[in-house]
Order: sequence, then structure tokens, then C-alpha cells
Amino acid sequence: MDSSEPGGATDSSDPIPESFRRNAWIGFAAAGILIVLLASVAVLALRSAVASDRLAFLEARDVIDFGRFQSEVDRKVTALRNYVVAGDERALVDLARERAKLRETLANLESRAPQGEQALLRRIRDAEMDHEAAADEAVAIRRREGRLEPVQPFMRSRVEPSRVALERAMSNYVHGKEARLSAVESETQAANQREFVFLVVIAGAALATTSALSLGVTRRLSALFEAERAARRRAEDGEADRAELLTRETIARSEAESAERRSAFLARASSALSWSLHSEAALRAVAGLVVPEICDWCFVDFPEGETVRRVAVAFGSAADAALAERLEKEHFLDPDAPIGPAAVLRTGVPALISDVGTDFAATVAVSPEACEVLEGMGVRSFMAVPIRNSESVVGLITFLDAGSGRRFGAEDLRLAQDLAIRAGIAMENARLFDLVRQERTAAEWHERRASFLARASEVLASSLDYRITLASVARLAVPEVADWCLIDMVEGNGELRTLTVHHMDPEKTAVARSIGRRFPWNPGQPFGPPHVVRRAQPELSTILSDDMLRAISRNDEHFRMLKSLGIRSYMCVPLEVRGEALGSITFLSSESERRYEPDDLTLAEALSYRASLAIDNARLYSEAQEAIRGRD
Repeated sequence: MDSSEPGGATDSSDPIPESFRRNAWIGFAAAGILIVLLASVAVLALRSAVASDRLAFLEARDVIDFGRFQSEVDRKVTALRNYVVAGDERALVDLARERAKLRETLANLESRAPQGEQALLRRIRDAEMDHEAAADEAVAIRRREGRLEPVQPFMRSRVEPSRVALERAMSNYVHGKEARLSAVESETQAANQREFVFLVVIAGAALATTSALSLGVTRRLSALFEAERAARRRAEDGEADRAELLTRETIARSEAESAERRSAFLARASSALSWSLHSEAALRAVAGLVVPEICDWCFVDFPEGETVRRVAVAFGSAADAALAERLEKEHFLDPDAPIGPAAVLRTGVPALISDVGTDFAATVAVSPEACEVLEGMGVRSFMAVPIRNSESVVGLITFLDAGSGRRFGAEDLRLAQDLAIRAGIAMENARLFDLVRQERTAAEWHERRASFLARASEVLASSLDYRITLASVARLAVPEVADWCLIDMVEGNGELRTLTVHHMDPEKTAVARSIGRRFPWNPGQPFGPPHVVRRAQPELSTILSDDMLRAISRNDEHFRMLKSLGIRSYMCVPLEVRGEALGSITFLSSESERRYEPDDLTLAEALSYRASLAIDNARLYSEAQEAIRGRD
């Protein structure tokens, strides 16, 4: 028994270390396998996150490059319009430079675009080439004709449709890119979810195995526990890196979306500004775009000397319509305020106040009543940017937040400045167009004036009977210069008698003659042909009022008859021969609604001078004939 017990004890104790070792090895093996799986999944998750981040980065880079491409298209269109409107050769240099940038940017996009986007980019390239060809034709027409009018039909029929096709192709590409970004985001989220599930499952299995092993082999498996903790730390570090990568991806996506929205808004604003060559109408359209996309209130003001004229008021809520109408007519701002729109207009420096304080309204208001109105608007954030042309500040755009909860920041101010730059360019283009139109109008007026005087000289030289020639001049003046033309001559008894009356409508001519027979001229009337002959001085009335008609009327019936002629404007010049006023020529405007100006009076005086020479020549000829007959 004694000898058997030690042997039995030894035999029974030998399997225990073997069992521990076997269990330890099994535990280490299982833990090692789980650790390897955990590390592999973590590495795969990290690689997937890096790949997803890189893919999102590449997509964001394409969106940013395409936004630059859209901006270059806008600048190219602006350069083309500048050349077509103003004929400035420098605009062609800008046009060529923007074309080169467009080709380079489009080539970069095509070089890295996947197969699905190649077709969209090819459509954009084809549309760009079509627009470029149309632009070259427009430039050729403008250069050949040297004027704006011949190229305008071509711009509407050829250039504008090609630009619209290009913008449609670019819009299709943007929609495709948005779909691609959404797909990438969905794939990334799905992959992240799968990897997270794998990590949770494997980590749980590893924890369960190590917990089971720790009950019997704590000291034997301490090394394994340390390894497991190290693996867990590595997994946690990998998770932190993955979270950081996801944060970067989110920031990049947000920046890309912001750039896309900004580019789309500026494209719409540029289209609105180029829609009309009337700058005020274009700015009113832009103000309508700004609200409510950027702000709740938008004001556009133009300085005019010491005052400010409000051009546009845009608002977001229908309940503000009455207040907007009042703000459009009245200005509640102190022109000497140290902050606010008046300070921006005075200094030309943009202003941004993200959070408007309670004293803002009191600082910028011109009176207590104005302060109450501004406080009632509930302004929470404010920014204002000046509109400049090539020389000075020509306008101001003010943006207000009044309850929507947005707060303007540096990015909003940059967008507002970009909008103001485009508005300044549009106003400069409109100003140049007006100058060209005024010069053309003046040239046409001088040409018509010279042609009319030449024809009048021919008519006056066609006969030595001044009565016949003056009647011909009256017919020539209608409708070239006036709707009515009256020629009055002084008779031998000193009375002023109407020699001829002419209107395009014979019935109206008969009515005027009837009025003249019933109510002859009053020698003492305060203006009109008798007054002009008496003073030998011309008269001009841009607007002929009812009071003036009453001043020359004999009675109420006479006034009503004169009123029925619908006379709007009047001028009268004397016919002087050797310092003596022998008559007058009267020009009246009625249905044409022209308003006589000093330039028109100059033309009338030139005609009167020629008619006076013809009368003098006719009188001299008549006196010579009388002298010959007397001698014979």
C-alpha cells in the first residue's frame, strides 16, 4: 500500500501538467488565430477606409476642377460679350486665354475620368467646340461689320443656343458626378458596417476564449493576455485612424458640395446679369436669386450725388411685402453712420457682422422712427459689398438675415464679393452699350439733320415764289421734324396770317384751318407766333401744358378745340430778312409724342435761316422785275 500510493500519486499527477500544457497550447493557438483574424480584419478595414477616402478625394477633386471649368466658361462668355458689345480687342486676348484654360482643364478631367464619365465629357467637349465655333463666327461678324446690330441676331440664333447646350451638357455631368458621389458614399457605409460587424464578432470570440482560459491558466496565459491587449490597442488605434479618415472624407465632401453650390449660384447669377443690357433690371433679377438662397433681405442701391437711389428690394416672406414697399421708397439709414451700408458705400470696403448686436439699428438709423422700423425687421446678421466699375464705387448690395437662423461667415462674404464683381462687370457693359448707342443716335441725328436741311435747301431753291416754297417746306417738315407745321407771314396791314398748315391727316389739317379762321392770332398773346414775330426770338416748350393753351385761347370753346389737337411739345422760330421779322415757322408734336430739345431748336433755326434767304431772294427778284417793268 505504501509503495503503491506514491506510484499512484505520481501517475495521477503526471497528466495534469500535460493537460495544462495542452490546454495552454490550444488556448494560445485559438487566441493567436483570433488575434491574426482581428488584425487582418483591422488592416482590411483600414485599407478599405483609405481606399474610400481616396476615391472620395478623387471625386471631390473632379468636382472642384469642373467648378473651375464652369468659371472659365463664364469668363469666356463674358469676354465674348465684352468684344461684341464694345469691340474691345483686349477682350479677344481674354477669350483666347480662357479657351486655352478650358482645353487644359477638360483634358485633365478626361485623363482621369472612368469609362462611364467619358461620354459626358465628350458631350461637353463637343458642346464647347460648337460654342467656340459660334463665338468665332460672332467675332468675325463683329470685326467685319464694326457695329453691334449686325451681330445681335447671330448671337441670339447661334451663340446663345450653343451656350445653353454647353450649360446643359455641364449640368448633365454635374448630375452624374452627384450620383457617383452618392454611390461611393453608399458603398463606403456598407463596407464600414460589414467590417465593424466582423471586428465585433472576432473581438467577442477572442474575449470569450481568453476569459475561459484565464479561469485555469491565469499565469500560464498571461503572455497571451498581454498579446491580446496589445492587439486590442492596435485595433483601437486603427479605429481612431479610420474615424479620422472618415472625418476628412466628410470635410472634403462638404467642401466639394459647397463649391458646387457656389459655382451653380454664380452661374445662375451670371446668366441673370447677362440676360439684359439694362443693369437695373439685371440686378433686380439677381436680388430675386439671392433671396432666400443666401439671405432673407437683399437691397441694391445706387449713389446719385449726395443721395442714394434704391434699385431693388427682395424679401423672402409674403408678410414683409408692405414693409418692402416702404423700404423701397424710403431710406432709413444715416449717411454718416460709422458702420452699416452707408459706411461701405462711403469707404468702398466690404463689411461683415455675423452677429448683429442690439445697438446696430440705433447706430445706422437716421431717426427714432427709422430705428423702430429696422428693429422690427429682426436683423440677426449683416453683410454689404460695393459694386465697382473700372473707376469707382457705383452701387451697393446689402444682405440681411432676419429670422432664418443663418449666420454670415467669411465664405458667404467671398460669395457676395464674387457676385458684386459680376454685377460691376454687367453695369460696365451696360454703360458701354449706352455710350455706343448714344453715339450712334447722335450720329444718326446729325445725318438726318444734314439730309433734311439739304432737301429743304433744294425745295427752297426750286422756285422764286416764296409762298410755294414755304408750303413745300411745311410738307417736308412733316413728319420728319414735327406732326404739325404752321407758317405765318406778316401782311401789309401788319396782321399775322397763317400762310400754310400741314399735317399727315388731311382731316386734321382742315380742322386746324377752321380753328385759325374762327380764332385768328391775338397780337398781344404771351407766347406763340405773334410773340415770336414781335420779339424776333425763338421759343421752345418741351412740354406744352394746359395753362399755356389757356393763355392763348380766346374762350373755353377755343381752348377745347386746341386741346383736341393733342399737342405735346412746341417750338417756333422767326423768319428774319435783313433784321426784320416777316413771319414764323411753328413745329408741333402730338401723336408721335416727341419732346423738343435745344438740338431740335437748332435744326429749326437752321431751316428758318434758309427759308429767310429764300424769301429775301424772292423779294429781290420781285423788286428787280418791278424795276424792269417800270423802266420799260
